Amino acid sequence: MASDPLAGLGPDETLTIKEAAQRLGVSERLVRKAIKDGDLEAYIPGQPKGGKHSGRLKYRILPADLRAWFFGQ
Repeated sequence: MASDPLAGLGPDETLTIKEAAQRLGVSERLVRKAIKDGDLEAYIPGQPKGGKHSGRLKYRILPADLRAWFFGQ
């Protein structure tokens, strides 16, 4: 079985879209689409959760949310 690409991350550490994509070996576009479609939970520091946004923003992703989306856990 392959090693966990999210191993070593603390539960409160966050990843950027680029970092998440690199760890999982997928494109940044796929990660952005998952966030846009509501399949992957992400937040923008300093903004209320679930708020409407426009343009490219600095999303942060918790390891547990990334794991749940990618591995279905």
